[in-house]
Amino acid sequence: MRAQLRRLRVRMGALDAARPAVANMQGVIPSLMRVYVVRHGKAEKTSPTGRDPDRPLRPRGIRQCGWLSEQLLAMKKRPSVILASPYVRALDTARILHRGLRCALRVEEALAADRDTVDALALLRTLALPASGRAAEKPPEALAIVGHNPILSELITMVIKDPAEWAQPLRTGECAIVDLPALSPDDTMRACGKLVNRLRMKQTDEEE
Repeated sequence: MRAQLRRLRVRMGALDAARPAVANMQGVIPSLMRVYVVRHGKAEKTSPTGRDPDRPLRPRGIRQCGWLSEQLLAMKKRPSVILASPYVRALDTARILHRGLRCALRVEEALAADRDTVDALALLRTLALPASGRAAEKPPEALAIVGHNPILSELITMVIKDPAEWAQPLRTGECAIVDLPALSPDDTMRACGKLVNRLRMKQTDEEE
């Protein structure tokens, strides 16, 4: 009987010693960050100033954004922050989503139409890596970025594992849902994500 008790104590001690290792293993299981990649709604071809950055949304674009806001509001993982290009058509799109979702809204120059795709990629990577500089914030579980083509379509092609999933560029008012794993400082964020779905309001008189 005493021998059995000694063996039991030895086994319990081994289990206790193993617990920290198990916890560490659990700690490295990658968590997912969901990114809603939104191209601005349908915009006017010209602006009152004649400048491309000032082009506003058309009525159709406003309807697209209202519809998309309802879809995102119904998601289990809703964006906690919206990052938007400063261009009027993108910022107006983001504001409509912001009113529906009641989340934070931030303007990011890296998403402007005259910037490069690598700028958008660097912004997204910074958000996924809290240790890289943004006040040690925890990466958001879900966020939305609102911008322009070809930047957003190229960004999606860069970050998803299988580019074959991405056969058609983002259309106006469309949202691509991408899941990204947790990153380490050495990760580039390239070819690591998965395309989950695409959302866009159906229209009978569609034009691009």
